[in-house]
Amino acid sequence: MTEIDEVRYELAGGVARITLAAPSRLNALTPQMAGRLVALCDQAEREARAILLAGEGRAFCAGVDLSDPSATPGPEMDGGLILEAHYNPMVRRLKALSIPLVVQIQGAAAGLGMALSLMGDVIVAAEGAYFLAPYSRIGLVPDGGVPAMLTRSVGRIRAMQVLLLADKLTAARALDWGLITEVVPDADLAQRALSLAVRLAEGPTVALAGTRRLCWEAGEVDFEAALALERRLQATIPATEDCQEGNRAFLEKRPAQFIGR
Repeated sequence: MTEIDEVRYELAGGVARITLAAPSRLNALTPQMAGRLVALCDQAEREARAILLAGEGRAFCAGVDLSDPSATPGPEMDGGLILEAHYNPMVRRLKALSIPLVVQIQGAAAGLGMALSLMGDVIVAAEGAYFLAPYSRIGLVPDGGVPAMLTRSVGRIRAMQVLLLADKLTAARALDWGLITEVVPDADLAQRALSLAVRLAEGPTVALAGTRRLCWEAGEVDFEAALALERRLQATIPATEDCQEGNRAFLEKRPAQFIGR
């Protein structure tokens, strides 16, 4: 199979659905798949107003494909080079998206699959889903931004629990910790995730982009810098067609019809 076969793209109703499609290995990532995902994010920003990221089969993503000799830890291997060349650009691209990202999770979201899942702005998990950072089991440190995202989301002690002990984090506990948006019955997962993606795709796209940027940067800057960013964004958002429509709809007591500009 090629990277095109293993990461599929479909566009419908303003939603770009990107599917990890290597179910025989639980959608474990290769460098080629990471590059394909970056390219599809570029395409989605041109064509869509929201992205729905999913995995085919019984798992979301089991991490990096360790059956690939080039990705298998060894004494002569600089794993940092592989991260910088392939997987860090992937998570950086997802963070920098100008449209909302919904992630739907079933089964395992492990290793770099956990990193991918946590990049979502809205994260919907099936009841049977779980997260796993197995790095300590194989003598590695976690990567893909997982330590930073976990610590900022749930605090240092809970992050240490997940990363040092390498135990499964159930969907129910992840929800209780505030790490994901909601948990739904397995049979309802696809429809619920799609409905949320459609809802976001029908929203004020420019304003949503500003909101996701504010939230991402809130964990990285001090309060004054956060206020300054809000000020810069509010200098241009009121001029968008969607903001003008939103104000008119409010005054006319009707639902707004946003067009993404």
